[in-house]
Amino acid sequence: MNENTQNQNEEISLLDLFTVLLRYRKLIVGITLTFIILVVVGYFIYPVYQYNNAVKERLIQGRVIISIKQSMLNYITKNPEYFINRADVVMDSLREAGMDKFKYDGKNSISLTDESERTKALFLINQILIMNKSPTGKEYKEDDRKFQVITNTTKIPGTTKNVETVVKDGYSIEVFYKNKDPELIKSFFQNLIIHGNEIAGDYIRSLGEAIVINYEQIMDGTHKGLSWESAMGGNIFYYAYIKDFLDGKETIMTALGEPVITKPEIYLSTFQKDFIKRGVIIVLVGFIMAVILAFLLNIIRNIKNNEEAMKKIRDAMGNSNGK
Repeated sequence: MNENTQNQNEEISLLDLFTVLLRYRKLIVGITLTFIILVVVGYFIYPVYQYNNAVKERLIQGRVIISIKQSMLNYITKNPEYFINRADVVMDSLREAGMDKFKYDGKNSISLTDESERTKALFLINQILIMNKSPTGKEYKEDDRKFQVITNTTKIPGTTKNVETVVKDGYSIEVFYKNKDPELIKSFFQNLIIHGNEIAGDYIRSLGEAIVINYEQIMDGTHKGLSWESAMGGNIFYYAYIKDFLDGKETIMTALGEPVITKPEIYLSTFQKDFIKRGVIIVLVGFIMAVILAFLLNIIRNIKNNEEAMKKIRDAMGNSNGK
């Protein structure tokens, strides 16, 4: 008996639900169709907007390989990366490449030409470009890194487009930088090498001058206390290179070929496919909202048809004589 009563109640409840859906079918269908129309219209507008915005904001990646000659590595005690991966070198190179302001936090920027802001600019460049962190110390994703320097201690086989990557003598440094302007990237790399050479040159100049002086004194007989080997650190062939370096005819760092500029491919179809997935969810949400609204309206309708419930509401509102 109880089971039959329970089954009948369930049937009545399901029938009541179905009745509500039938009663407000036009509302449900209308709202659902409205969402479908909005999604269809949005399909021809929003993905195009996303695509154009992505193209506009697309960052182009530049890559250059810098070689450091073995002849100079014997006199450099620091990692070759040290002379490139520095906030002052990066900042001066960006400024001379044409960047007047360095943007950070998406909207804020700081001047690279105002000497009064140099200290703050150096901190931000070190934090964001070199450390790959936000100004507050939050670490960015590796894919979001805009500047990176990698030192290779072995030969790199193979080629990449127009850049020969085989380093026959010495270390190589790979430098990556992302920006919207390919010309700025190329100019930045050129200035980076210039300033890197200046830092490295200042670092070994005193030792180089001493070596050249000792070697020349031995050659002309004015210094007999040193041998060629001790004067040149065990290799007399370094003299010619160091002499040319001191005379400004040689550099410590040189670029291997032209920078490689890579533009990430962006396709409209990618945004369209993503919008279709979202569109299905939007339509489903619209349908659910319509069903919920139908049941809310049905509840209001039942309350209005219930005189006792309406009386309670009027009493609660202090309007016992109203309708």
